[in-house]
Amino acid sequence: HTQTQGNTGAKPCSLANINSLTRESSSLSISTCRWRSLSIALSRRALSIVLSRSRSLERSLPVAFVLFAALEREMAAVAAVLAHKRIADKRLEKRREKEDSHTFVQQILKKYDTSKSGGLKYEELKLFLGELHSGCTSEITEGEVKWVIQMATPQKEIFTPGEWELGLRQLEGPSLEVAAKEWLQYLRNYDEISEVFDRHSNDHSGFLDRSKLKAVLVELNEGHEILEDDVDKVMSQASIVSHGQVSKPDFVKAISVWYSIDDERKALALLTNGDSCCVLS
Repeated sequence: HTQTQGNTGAKPCSLANINSLTRESSSLSISTCRWRSLSIALSRRALSIVLSRSRSLERSLPVAFVLFAALEREMAAVAAVLAHKRIADKRLEKRREKEDSHTFVQQILKKYDTSKSGGLKYEELKLFLGELHSGCTSEITEGEVKWVIQMATPQKEIFTPGEWELGLRQLEGPSLEVAAKEWLQYLRNYDEISEVFDRHSNDHSGFLDRSKLKAVLVELNEGHEILEDDVDKVMSQASIVSHGQVSKPDFVKAISVWYSIDDERKALALLTNGDSCCVLS
């Protein structure tokens, strides 16, 4: 770094002198506010290059503004390129996901679509779910199969008696991938819920009716009776497959709803007791 030619009194324009130059700028005709805005916007290195080529700080500022405008245009161009690259990467990622999904579905159909219908009918789907749950010795129940169907279809499925069991309906396309994901998620909680559910579902139907659900909730409530309204609320929110019945996969939601109700009631009780403690006679 050298001094500016023709102005021997000028200080060397190095990075170390930028702060002192900023202080000296307060005596110039340019407002301090404008200078500070400029010094923040420009990098110190770019500003030092501008100062090293000008006789004084006043004469360097127009050049600095030109440089800043050029940098701003360059940054905008780079940002546009990066934005286009992100869009292209997202499109490529979606395409790969779609291809992976298609491959996954084709592999399922190749192995389990014994009827060659292009989808999985009830018994084929049941076999597929059973093999995903290879560590389970019990048979996949009707409630579990229909829960998977319900979760894999975009609309609320209405199960007409015998329609799925007779093979008149089937899961196909992306629904098969959704079915696999939902089933595997359910299996993560399987061991925790099975012991309690199976103890109360003694008819092995795969469902709990209202009275059996109430017995489960009483057990979760440490043997204390619960309100009938709470039973109705749990049943209405948790029964996905069959109205008035809770399947084993539904049971996860039922427990969650019950603990939510219980927590709300305990919180309300604490607030009520806290208010009563503050009442002066």
